[in-house]
Amino acid sequence: MPNESLARTALKVLNPLLKTSHKDKSQIDWLKYHAQGEGVENAIVWLGANNALGTILDLSIRYTPGDGTTANMPRETLLKKGWNLWHPTDFEADYKKLLDKIDDAIAGKTTKVFLGTVPLVSIAPLAKGVGDTFDVPIKNDDGIESNVTYFKYYTYFPFDEQYAFETGINLSFTQVLHIDNCIREYNKIIKRLQEERNRLYPDRYYIVDVSNVLDQLAFKRNNGVPKYIFPEYFNFKYPTINTKYYHVDQEKNLKQGGVFSLDGVHPTAIAHGLIAYEFLKVMQRVNVAGANPNLLDWDAIFASDSLYRNPITIMQEIYQNTHLAEWVLRIAKRLHHEDKEKIII
Repeated sequence: MPNESLARTALKVLNPLLKTSHKDKSQIDWLKYHAQGEGVENAIVWLGANNALGTILDLSIRYTPGDGTTANMPRETLLKKGWNLWHPTDFEADYKKLLDKIDDAIAGKTTKVFLGTVPLVSIAPLAKGVGDTFDVPIKNDDGIESNVTYFKYYTYFPFDEQYAFETGINLSFTQVLHIDNCIREYNKIIKRLQEERNRLYPDRYYIVDVSNVLDQLAFKRNNGVPKYIFPEYFNFKYPTINTKYYHVDQEKNLKQGGVFSLDGVHPTAIAHGLIAYEFLKVMQRVNVAGANPNLLDWDAIFASDSLYRNPITIMQEIYQNTHLAEWVLRIAKRLHHEDKEKIII
């Protein structure tokens, strides 16, 4: 693979013409540039997943100090520390700083900012739940309590409980519950800060609850019957998609998956369409001009998803060959460690 893939991607996204005068501009810098120029009507901010996602890539927890100091640490220092789970206190300090910079960038403008919440790591299929299950009572934002299913161990997707136990390559039920509870707290923080900012800047910030969407989409968590209401286009689309890890048989039939890509954490093209659908629903609700989730071109979206359109038959080999699966996982880990876009401002 190419070295410094994160930096290379950032360069081509943030400075595609490779202009020297633009070499140090970040996403926030470009937001300010355009807001103070021709103006920005709507901005989408969806950060926070990588402040916890590394835990299921590493199957370990390396916690930040919890004293709020991460917000003032240089990026290089943060990366060297190797933390993969932000304490909620540190997450709040970082997210406040992010919102401060956004507010500065769009000062005096009527830009609407849509904040996506953070999905729970236990839904990403890279970490497969195995063994006994436990029903844990969890309260939602309205204080309504319901049971959420967790597994005894979480290991990498091709492997079983015996592999998880014998190799020690796993996160325990208590560890994954702790990670998810941290993320639940992240989302409470995002929603609380949104309310606080809107008292200062009315009608500026809006929540798009991506975490709740993934909860409703989750296959195992909902006992194989996801609660998510798909767009009408999906009603008789076959094969159907779900949040399980991608799998294809010898005859090239998609057996499961379709929401998560091959790394088991990032969305597929179809899932990106669903994310757009959810953001557009909120935009339509707050009267953003032209925002209509029902106008998405699902034919084109499905056609663009090569994993769905042209299933990969070698997947069966990964499930049947432990050594091959371990090799694939090493590649996935390396890719993740090149992709560390946490809330680091």
